[in-house]
Amino acid sequence: PLDRATALIDLFTIAEKINNTGSTSPGVPRLGLPPYQWWSEALHGVASSPGVNFSSSGKYSYATSFPQPILLGAAFDDALITAVATVVSTEARAFNNANRTGLDFWTPNINPWRDPRWGRGQETPGEDPYHLSSYVHALIDGLQGGYDPKYKRVVATCKHFAGYDMETWNGNFRYQWDAHISSQDLVEYYLPPFQSCARDSN
Repeated sequence: PLDRATALIDLFTIAEKINNTGSTSPGVPRLGLPPYQWWSEALHGVASSPGVNFSSSGKYSYATSFPQPILLGAAFDDALITAVATVVSTEARAFNNANRTGLDFWTPNINPWRDPRWGRGQETPGEDPYHLSSYVHALIDGLQGGYDPKYKRVVATCKHFAGYDMETWNGNFRYQWDAHISSQDLVEYYLPPFQSCARDSN
């Protein structure tokens, strides 16, 4: 698969490579590569998002909605988190098998939350980096079907960037705000959950 993917990408022009890096990728029609929507959400269940197509009634008109991560995290039960994530990924696979979503889900949100001004704290499991690291490890286990499966159920995409807990506020916008974080805070507080995601869970 790696050789095939590399050979395909080698055929892209620079413009085609750039155009396919966004959440709405146009594909490369001249190579038979169809468009793809990367933005599918599954923070606490398969959710309405640009990459998920719910039907208006009947099959695929709903998915299980679990409590928000702040409440799931309060359970301090990694086995429960893995079980919930297994249900989410099973439903996501069913949606994918029916051509209603891709397999890349933007979840979990693992930004530590200690400042209520952020306003998105319910999307995270809490403020403790050790607990978040444990939570993300258990969640990815359930979402992907283990830490090194032959075939992943879905691809868990941890979000957002470290130090990304600022929304639009007082003239500052999250895409242009320059967070000044000390090295100690970065290493001890902001990065451990991302290390658990990128290194320990994949």
